[in-house]
Amino acid sequence: MRSIMVLLVIFLLGPAPFAEAEIWACKKGDGGEIYSDHSLGGQCRKLEKLPELIPAPVTPVPKSREEAGTGILQPRPAEPEQTPVAGGGRKIDPPSYDMITIHDVKATPNYNGALGTAVYQADMRLMNEDPDWTAAEVCVEVHFRDPPKIFIDVQQARCLEGLKSLENRAFTVVYIGTIPAKVSPVEADVHVLSVKWVK
Repeated sequence: MRSIMVLLVIFLLGPAPFAEAEIWACKKGDGGEIYSDHSLGGQCRKLEKLPELIPAPVTPVPKSREEAGTGILQPRPAEPEQTPVAGGGRKIDPPSYDMITIHDVKATPNYNGALGTAVYQADMRLMNEDPDWTAAEVCVEVHFRDPPKIFIDVQQARCLEGLKSLENRAFTVVYIGTIPAKVSPVEADVHVLSVKWVK
């Protein structure tokens, strides 16, 4: 009942009186103008004819950041694939080369004066100390030198295949060359060149 009475009063009185608010333009001391809904005194004038107000267009609020600006959903960039890194510590990372250890290295020279050849042999044991990964291929390099490090200085590389986890295997690297100026015992320095790991 009360809502019907309010509608009846609005219908009888017409539009609300606040729709016809006054606007005054007043000059400031520096020559500029300020606007107010009442006279501020001094040099003020009432603006009689005002331009009609134009409603601003309503734009829908974008639902997501992809819709903002373009209006077209853009696919999210694919996350970069994880690349295995030796010794990185993640589940996808193979072990570092340090998990292949070298033991019991013994170097032996064999000189053949009739053929003028020298054969240097390095016997060793290679151990895969990783409990989960197999070394599908282990390549080592042997540096043969005489103890004074004057007459013999040669290198030889060789690869071993299928060294399983926690396996210890004998391995031999042989170098064949010419007899040096002075025959002598040899020493062998061995290090791992590369490892291909598989699970």
